[in-house]
Amino acid sequence: MSTAKILSAIPRAFQGGGSIRRCCAPPRSTSTSTSSLSSSTTTTTTRTRVHELSTKSRLGIGGSRLAQTSKHGDGQYASIIATSLQNGVRTFECGHGGEEELRRAYTDAIMYLKTKQQEDEAEEETKVETPTNENDGITMTARFGYRTALDADSGDGDGGNTASEGLSFPNDIIIEDDATSILHIPTMPPATTTEDDDDATVQTVSTEAEAPKKNVAYHNLSRQYVSHALASSPLVELQTTHPNVHLIYMAHNPETQGVQMALQGAPIEDVREFVKDRMTDAFVGLEMGVAEGQIGSYGVCSNGLSLPNSHPLHLGWEDLLTAASHAVQEVHGRQENDGRVASLSTLQLPVNLLETYGLTVVENVKRYLASNSSNEDKIPCLPNSINAFFTRPLTCYPDRGTGTGKPFKLLDYQIPTSLETTDNPETQWTHQIPGPTPTYYTPTLNTTMSHFDATHILEAQHIDERKLTSEERDTLDGCKLLQSMIHDLDSNLSSGKLRSFAAYEEELYTNVVPLIHDSFEELDGGTAEVLARFFKAYGESVRCSIAKTTRELLRTGGEGGQKYEIGEVESLQEFALKELWRKRVDLGEGEVLLADRVIVGCPKAEYVIQAMKAADSLDR
Repeated sequence: MSTAKILSAIPRAFQGGGSIRRCCAPPRSTSTSTSSLSSSTTTTTTRTRVHELSTKSRLGIGGSRLAQTSKHGDGQYASIIATSLQNGVRTFECGHGGEEELRRAYTDAIMYLKTKQQEDEAEEETKVETPTNENDGITMTARFGYRTALDADSGDGDGGNTASEGLSFPNDIIIEDDATSILHIPTMPPATTTEDDDDATVQTVSTEAEAPKKNVAYHNLSRQYVSHALASSPLVELQTTHPNVHLIYMAHNPETQGVQMALQGAPIEDVREFVKDRMTDAFVGLEMGVAEGQIGSYGVCSNGLSLPNSHPLHLGWEDLLTAASHAVQEVHGRQENDGRVASLSTLQLPVNLLETYGLTVVENVKRYLASNSSNEDKIPCLPNSINAFFTRPLTCYPDRGTGTGKPFKLLDYQIPTSLETTDNPETQWTHQIPGPTPTYYTPTLNTTMSHFDATHILEAQHIDERKLTSEERDTLDGCKLLQSMIHDLDSNLSSGKLRSFAAYEEELYTNVVPLIHDSFEELDGGTAEVLARFFKAYGESVRCSIAKTTRELLRTGGEGGQKYEIGEVESLQEFALKELWRKRVDLGEGEVLLADRVIVGCPKAEYVIQAMKAADSLDR
């Protein structure tokens, strides 16, 4: 990747004349050391930990969407990593199918930053501190579990590893593409994501073992598959040239292994025991990977951790810790007082202001691990603490995470202040708009309704005292139908029913657009322009309406959630991130932060800057 491509993707405010270094160089004291995750047995004073960690060091960059877009080779992914490193971010998640893309982007970003440093030193004729030191600890996470029969062609497995055509492993679970939503839970990640990571579609599975087929996905947690994933991992290879990288390998959605049993009506206790055994097998492979120096530690990335205990795909944290304990004892044996503990370092789970069950899980885990180790009932061979990485902090599913509808975002939007097309349009945040819609919406609505009032047809009929022609009747009927449709769309803006922009787009392309085409065989230029202008104004108004509805949902504690005192000064995303960063749990000796990392999807470098501003404001 050329330096020019990376530079072109970095926001202008952070380019040129060494300004990147001067504006964004991270304080050394806030860097996350490599040992902070791997040495989980070290005992620290909890209150001290709270004050030692800066908020920006607890921001992670999600990579699911970036892994898809970076394949175009435009330098965007590398620019986001470079911007993140300059601002003190040290945690990067590769997401679904993105190991090679993260490896390449990180390598390009480091090369760019070194080149920039050399240019600055030459210009200033003095030694310049690099914005990211090779000794700074970098945490990267990767997932394993899912793969498709197409991996051999595209390298798009769960971690982006290259598989062999026709390769199968013990305990393969087949994921059905045409699955129903019987269990109402996202399992396998989609090929692409929208504004955040870990959005998922609903799948069911079959345990029938057979040779891999095209367009079929598999889920596997066997130690053999772990060995294969690590042996072919681009991020494992990255550590050989960048020893400051601490790689955490995560079992992705272990609960998927129990879906078929749940569908067949097996007792839930049997399902969970089965999943625990499969997790133990995976953890054995991961413990071996740690022992061989392939990875720094391991973890679990699971939707099931954030589901209530009554849900059939709930993943119990006690089962997870038990599996880790059994695995480390199987690999290393257990000697009394030898101090060896499991290399389990991280739980990654969905948490946001409307999906809060995961907070309870993290509280329970942190309290349990910090409790008196002399307790005979306590699971042996566990670390004193485990880090919690929160994903989907701005993306919520209905019914507090258990619903199957379109997800909605805890976002305010920047929308144009005018419908006129310019090179540098002025924008305004939706939470700063005083009214329910942008100022240009109502005039545009009135113009559109007037255009379809068919006045000229009715006047001609009255003046000429004649019957309408067949074509005129069709046009009049079409105008009435469109007016009714536009009236209904307008009513939706104030109904409070608009929750998801993705749902609106689906409605637009599946119902509204076909209705227009069915009403008119052909649109004249003027009519097409009027409709295009209306839907542009309406789309921005939908964003505004969704943001205001979501804000009211937080204020009133909708969906059975907590009530939040949120004003109009902060954007939804800033408020949501800061609330998660603030949350703490009292362990008796003091408080610790619940979120060790909040993983945010940032498909543009500008979004990294916005997240950093939220972190900085909290630190101040």
